[in-house]
Amino acid sequence: MMVVMRSVHSHNCVSWSLLLWILLLFCQMAYLQTDEPMKEGPDDYYDKDTLEPLPYFDRNATINTNLTVQMGTDVFLSCRVNRLGNKTISWMKRDEKNNLKLLTYGLVTYSSDARQSLHFESPNDWQLRLTTVQRSDAGSYQCQMSTHPPTILHYTLNVVAPTVEIVDDGEKPLKDKIFKTGSTLELRCIVGQVDPGMGSNQHVSWYHGERLLNNDTFRGGISVKSWVRKDFGRSKLSKLYVANVNRNDSGWYTCSMGRYGNATVFVSILNGETPAAMQHGNNAPVALPTRIQLAAVVSVIYLSAHVL
Repeated sequence: MMVVMRSVHSHNCVSWSLLLWILLLFCQMAYLQTDEPMKEGPDDYYDKDTLEPLPYFDRNATINTNLTVQMGTDVFLSCRVNRLGNKTISWMKRDEKNNLKLLTYGLVTYSSDARQSLHFESPNDWQLRLTTVQRSDAGSYQCQMSTHPPTILHYTLNVVAPTVEIVDDGEKPLKDKIFKTGSTLELRCIVGQVDPGMGSNQHVSWYHGERLLNNDTFRGGISVKSWVRKDFGRSKLSKLYVANVNRNDSGWYTCSMGRYGNATVFVSILNGETPAAMQHGNNAPVALPTRIQLAAVVSVIYLSAHVL
């Protein structure tokens, strides 16, 4: 008799446990099928006073908030927001004085820069698009929701721009260079931070004043050689050669990487003079009489007048 009662009791316990488990599973499935969204994330997704759902940034989406891009490329800053409702998305940027500047509000672009615009990509991505990125685009950006207080997602944009320098044989910056008449002018230009995608496409140009020297056929004796230096990281070396130089080859020379930057150097062509006797452009001669020399001249004139 005791064995039968224990068996019945054990059977009832198992039945009640199974029934309770099925009931919990049914409730969970019913909740998933309702229109009421589940709470995903921290409690501040709901208003603490009214318990109304608030919009929130989609943390499940892969959003890069710290971007490094090459100058001249296009970039999209992605801001995914769930349950936006009647709230509004704004994009803002901090300027050099640390003041916030409004770029977009809703679907309207307020920025005066035509390269900046708002693009909405369904279902929830409010993108700030920057085309042909410049150095000035680097800085801190904010995607704001018009909650009270505003809900903010911060972004940092870093812009990598090529550096252009005319250098000497030791690859130190060069500002002026002297060559003798009849010699071969040789200038070296290094372009650093070259993006792999533009290394072979972006052209290095050399100018004498405003005259382009690449493929020059007017003067003759000019050649330009450029190549990417793989053993020096992301850099490009360009050399300019001008054979049998004369006084007409003096002046400013520019190594240019187009919109990415340029560097200049002043070249002087001497015909036996000393560098101190040179003139730069329309300026007065570099070598001027010193006070001692002027005093000596005055003394000679004074003594000559008294002797006579």
